[in-house]
Amino acid sequence: MSLPFRTAFFVLRACKIQGWNLIENSIPKENFSWAICNSSDDLEDRYSDWNSGDGFGSSDSTYALKYFLDSLILNNNLNDKLKTDFTPSLSIVEIVK
Repeated sequence: MSLPFRTAFFVLRACKIQGWNLIENSIPKENFSWAICNSSDDLEDRYSDWNSGDGFGSSDSTYALKYFLDSLILNNNLNDKLKTDFTPSLSIVEIVK
């Protein structure tokens, strides 16, 4: 069992997601690197027992990216104002109250 991806790939993909600027502007610059590292660790923990024989397709990759973004939002207490959503593709949106 091993990680079915390189975590850096998800960090690079996350930066291209619609709404990324909402996260980027909500986390203080001095904490941003730690925020990325913590959420990367969460992602690795979540997928560390992936069976290499199971494959890892585009849907798996999309949901892993969603997990990474959700972790970033939750770990930085942004879950009251931001969330991930499929609009129709994965994006980060503000919660309308």
